[in-house]
Amino acid sequence: MDREHKISELFWSLVGQLLISAIIGLAAMIWGLLSEGIAIWYAVIGGILTTAALFYIISNSGWWRPPLNILINQWLDNSEFSIRKMSDNDCNFMFHASDRQTRQIIINQQKGKEKFIFFLMGHNISKEIHGFDEKSQKILGINLRNKLALKGLHYRNVVPPFDKFSIELMIPVVNIEQRDFLEALHRVFQGWIICAEEVLLAKETYGVRGYFN
Repeated sequence: MDREHKISELFWSLVGQLLISAIIGLAAMIWGLLSEGIAIWYAVIGGILTTAALFYIISNSGWWRPPLNILINQWLDNSEFSIRKMSDNDCNFMFHASDRQTRQIIINQQKGKEKFIFFLMGHNISKEIHGFDEKSQKILGINLRNKLALKGLHYRNVVPPFDKFSIELMIPVVNIEQRDFLEALHRVFQGWIICAEEVLLAKETYGVRGYFN
């Protein structure tokens, strides 16, 4: 985690909320001390109460919420996925996440589509089905599309030779919480597992050379 991210995380944490509340409470106390006719202890108590009230409001209202890219960074940091930031001129932010099996997924928000978060996972299976005849590959493509559609997942290039095949999902950012984000992330990884199982089943069914083996 880089220094900039650490500072940003601290600012948007409960510590940051308390710090902002304390600064405003201190300003209220100083104003009371400088005002005529207000006793010192009234000013001090007023500052403490202001700090407490603001901290309660900030921490419970939900409006002290970090930007989406910082939220996602925090959610990924607290998950089992390893992450690194990436740059793309067409995206507001982009993360590269991988699990313990080194399966990789891209998470981004595309410019002009700020209402959604996109998940993209490539899956090159061309080498795994090398030798399959044309009919076997078409049947595999149909099965993959059906299985992914049942999971509510989008896909691209689910056609021979399957070298640019990808699984995709987009979710709205409105009121998004960590649970929603991680559920979507696991859905995409589950799609990868479904594809791997389908390829294995095809190998067992059709044999190495394909449907007519």
